[in-house]
Amino acid sequence: MFQTIWRTVVFLPFLNLMMVFYHIFGNNFGLAVIAMAVVIRLLLIPSTKSQMNMTKKMASLKPELTKLQKKYASNPQKLSEEQMKLYKKVGYNPIGCLGSLLPQIIVLYAIINIINAISANTFDGLYPFIREYVFGSQVNPLINMNFFGLDLHKNFNEIAKTSGYFAPEGIAYFLLAALVGLVQYLSTKFMQKMQGTPTPVKKGKKNEQ
Repeated sequence: MFQTIWRTVVFLPFLNLMMVFYHIFGNNFGLAVIAMAVVIRLLLIPSTKSQMNMTKKMASLKPELTKLQKKYASNPQKLSEEQMKLYKKVGYNPIGCLGSLLPQIIVLYAIINIINAISANTFDGLYPFIREYVFGSQVNPLINMNFFGLDLHKNFNEIAKTSGYFAPEGIAYFLLAALVGLVQYLSTKFMQKMQGTPTPVKKGKKNEQ
């Protein structure tokens, strides 16, 4: 039953949306993945916002938690009770962090499976009208995995094993992975700025009056 729910509610809708993007962007799988990532990021804004709010609350509690740890260092039970009181006071829920992370984990897992399925030219689950829209009358369609000269079937680790870590062919894949990491970092910093997450002040520097 869980497998059926998973495919119906998560996997199949995302798979079909990915293939729509693939067709819209001129049968370019790389651009389809980028478009999908943008959509997923937008869908996860509520979850990300909740997680960041929890992080901000935890940061605000740090000074008081430090005092409690010093005060009840010899009494772990009392320390735990006082910590829970403090959490309740500001509305911080440690379990809530798991709840905000869960949707992100589910979506990430789904996207990985979708990319693997499409890379293997496995299209079981495409809605009939989507299949007709993307592939027309093709019986055994093949996905174009070329992205600006890169074969997305390959990855840096595979190339490194056969040609070495500094092979010219593998450098492009390494740079692509680094670019993905950079975009993720900048996206996170942007979300923090939008949420008003304070930037930590280094010790020894006084605020200008």
